[in-house]
Amino acid sequence: MQVYRILIPTYEERAELICQFSYQRMYATFSSPVGKMVGIDNNNVHPFMAGSFPGSLNGDSGDMHCRIVAENREKYPMPEHKMWESMGPIATADMIKYTPEEDMVSDHQYLREECDYKFCNGTCAEYDAAGWFRPNGSAGGAAYFWPLFDSLIKSGRITEEDLDRAVRCVMEAAGKAQFGGFYAIDGVRSWLGVPPEIKDGRVMGGFLEVYLACQGVPVEVEAFNKEEVILRINRGALDQRMPKQSPAYGRSIWPSGKQWAGITGPISFWR
Repeated sequence: MQVYRILIPTYEERAELICQFSYQRMYATFSSPVGKMVGIDNNNVHPFMAGSFPGSLNGDSGDMHCRIVAENREKYPMPEHKMWESMGPIATADMIKYTPEEDMVSDHQYLREECDYKFCNGTCAEYDAAGWFRPNGSAGGAAYFWPLFDSLIKSGRITEEDLDRAVRCVMEAAGKAQFGGFYAIDGVRSWLGVPPEIKDGRVMGGFLEVYLACQGVPVEVEAFNKEEVILRINRGALDQRMPKQSPAYGRSIWPSGKQWAGITGPISFWR
């Protein structure tokens, strides 16, 4: 998002572009043969649903107070507005339900016994934690931006050089900020259970292994000792059909990783 802010500084333009692109993306996903494989069957989408509407079945704002209301504008006409201004008002306000604070929960359905450890969406599609992990363990947010950047380059709104420069500036700074403070170092070492005498590339190597495992990215350990750490990472799985994603990851960890206090040995990854 920080790269996006640099490249498209005006909020209104930035919001409108991402809304248009997200709409097209959802429409294509749920209105094509590909959509049947990646979205329609998995979400138990009924035959009368089409276009971007089913996107509301698995979308959320990350806010526990948020409920999504999806309305058919042919049935519920509203005054014209820009796409990025779609956060209300809505036509069927009487249908909104509110949950009192004391009745709210913080754990997912597939972590709660009363839900039989299953998540159930608006069309009664059910998933357990294992079945829902892979599609959500990826860098989901990035999937909204890399394809958008490609479309902006094709339209001439930005250049590839602009994008690469912004990615480098943001990711290198982010890596140094994330691993620069002693509290971050101590936190990662404590989380990994690293003995105090180990102060080499194995610390970052272990962190990367855990992080990539959470994303479902295959990793082979070629070397893991105090002299060197070499991880062979499946680049295709890390890219997720977004070729610029792997270099962005690299810039956030290297060269900042070699400057991370507590790591003095060399570390390299994907070869």
